[in-house]
Amino acid sequence: MKKFIALLAAAAVIFSFAACGSQPGDATTTATPADTTAAGKQVVYEEAGAGATEFVFVAMLQDETRYFKVKTDKTSLGEALQDAGLIAGEKTQAGLMVSTVCGVTLDYNADHAYWALYAGGAYADRGVEQYEITPGAEYRFEYTPNP
Repeated sequence: MKKFIALLAAAAVIFSFAACGSQPGDATTTATPADTTAAGKQVVYEEAGAGATEFVFVAMLQDETRYFKVKTDKTSLGEALQDAGLIAGEKTQAGLMVSTVCGVTLDYNADHAYWALYAGGAYADRGVEQYEITPGAEYRFEYTPNP
């Protein structure tokens, strides 16, 4: 009987930790033990989009970092992220100028902050629309203050 109560208590603790990090109504998937940051913090992925190709999108906002598993049938990263409602911006001659990531809009003219794009951990060498999606790859937009 003592073993049963101990097992029940352990299960209750595990389930209480599993509930941490998500809010009611969030469309998220829980992380596996391999899904952790370098600091050991568990990552919870939100799901976005629909389609056969999946990749990871990280939004490093000013005060929080959000992780997404994006599914799409688009081939362009810019199209996939716009279609999933994760980025928005203005079309220019040079391509899409991203001003909004996860609903957070930056105005470079006001405070010189901008969204920096990273692909595979490296600073982007082209615009978001010019990246062809690599299944399973990680892409990131990072809030970047510019003094």
